[in-house]
Amino acid sequence: MMLKAACRSRSVGHCGNPRRPAPGGPVLAAILSTALSGAAAGAGPATTAPGPDAATFRPSTAGKKLLLYGGPSLEEANALPPDRRPAFDGLINGGGGLVFRDRLDEAEVMAWAEKTAAMPFGRYTDNFTLCYAVPGQKPEDFDWFDDLSFIIENWRIMGAAARRAGFKGICFDSEYYEGHPLFGYARMRHAREKSFQEYAARVRQQAAEMMKAACRDFPDIAILLLFGYSGSFNGVPQHPNSRQENYTLVAAFVDGLLSACPPGATVHDMHEQAFSFRVPGSYRRARAMMKDLLVETSHDPDRYRRHHRAGFSFWADCWENASEGRPFSVEVFDLNFYTPHEFAYSLHHALAWSDRYVWMWPGVIDWWKQTARTVDAEGRQVVRPLPAEYFCTLEQAHQEYVPEPPRRRRPNTYRNEPAARQEGFSDEETFGDLWRDHEPLGDLPETWRFRIDPDETGRDSGWHLPACDDSDWQPIRIREFWENQGFSPYDGQAWYRLRWTPPELPPGRRIFLAFGAVADEAQVFVGGRSLYASPFGRNIRHERFLVDVTDALAAGRPADIAVRVWNTGWCGGIWKSVKLIASK
Repeated sequence: MMLKAACRSRSVGHCGNPRRPAPGGPVLAAILSTALSGAAAGAGPATTAPGPDAATFRPSTAGKKLLLYGGPSLEEANALPPDRRPAFDGLINGGGGLVFRDRLDEAEVMAWAEKTAAMPFGRYTDNFTLCYAVPGQKPEDFDWFDDLSFIIENWRIMGAAARRAGFKGICFDSEYYEGHPLFGYARMRHAREKSFQEYAARVRQQAAEMMKAACRDFPDIAILLLFGYSGSFNGVPQHPNSRQENYTLVAAFVDGLLSACPPGATVHDMHEQAFSFRVPGSYRRARAMMKDLLVETSHDPDRYRRHHRAGFSFWADCWENASEGRPFSVEVFDLNFYTPHEFAYSLHHALAWSDRYVWMWPGVIDWWKQTARTVDAEGRQVVRPLPAEYFCTLEQAHQEYVPEPPRRRRPNTYRNEPAARQEGFSDEETFGDLWRDHEPLGDLPETWRFRIDPDETGRDSGWHLPACDDSDWQPIRIREFWENQGFSPYDGQAWYRLRWTPPELPPGRRIFLAFGAVADEAQVFVGGRSLYASPFGRNIRHERFLVDVTDALAAGRPADIAVRVWNTGWCGGIWKSVKLIASK
């Protein structure tokens, strides 16, 4: 828990601070473009409908479990009277550690398991041991081609201890914090001599041995990965591209675990990227990505379907940060990222759209003491009683129905970093490599017309058609997030429209609109025709894409361009330039 807390405070600034790109960018780009097609130059319209999972899955909180990361021991958790115990279903704590760096003391771990098994679990029935992805500080501390027998033995000990303690399995905190990245191919010791494919094969092999070891005494074990398969392909929206390079081997690791699962074992992607989700559509899209899109990238799709499960994360105060002027308020709920009603509503949908588990990072809240860290009038950090309205949200979230909260309230101060501060924002970084085989013809205007569409009725209402009357839509700038232009907090669907007259177009060449980036899904219409659509659930926040408009634009003739955008979390919109270009 201390490791997570320390590292979380360090990771807060990653989305806003420019960084030198890490090596290995082309590797991740190749994985993405090969595994999940649909955003390539000249790609035609892709489906925006959810995949087959949506046909059979029905969101419900029945049987779903809410877990707290860290927190008290079971003994401490059950010390409170039953009516004062927070409505979690399990705890993630103890029994593991830095298993990729240190050798576990089996006697010590099993003694912990024996002691834990003798405790009353009460309502906290679904508990998990906790271990971390911290292999060391330097390349010489770890490489996947090293002798990893002691790490495999650690997984055996953890599995045996979890079974003896009466736990459901192991929670692997797979997020990269510092030092040598466990899953970063480009920073592996032999990356210059061995290909990515060689490393991926080695990771699958070693992960399979770890899974076999964990299942030796616990054949129906559940493995929770806080940053799972989706992290290797989808990344974390608020992290820059360079940080994604630390996760290029995660998918191979998960494939290895899946390859060795006995019939009753499961591996859960707990989707840490869900921090900041607010609305059901965000969970629905993330589920589609995990259940339908990523299965096609798996080394063994059949095993993925049988043993892989979708889960979600939830950050109680969601990046509230007193030092940056965003303290958690125990008095004015509208100042917080979640009001109590929004908290219960969003957490309810996290549970409903999961296969079984949701885990919570508590942030500033101590649920057992019913307190929250905040600041006083002078800005000094203090601890205040947690309002009862927030304490009750946990029980409310478990209910089968939670009404939608009011949509309009005061904007919060949640991390609305300017787009220009994001890594890779400049036109040179975004489009520079295009000029080898394309010619820039000009930039589209920065000011468009904008309207949010929380009920997703815009398409049926013809907002993509030239005849749409957008005179009462609000002006908005591209090359900036909509949160910074008066639309915070808002996650969901929104529309951009522009009537624009193209300049002279070179004859006999293909003409494209080049979008630098859209957060998080996009569909582009020209003259009412859909010419591009990113796949449902695919996050393209950091992906440039081209739209072939050769047959849709004519010099001197006004064109109506509409872009439907879906933002799952954090900041949304057309946040980079849009250019008109021609093939050479």
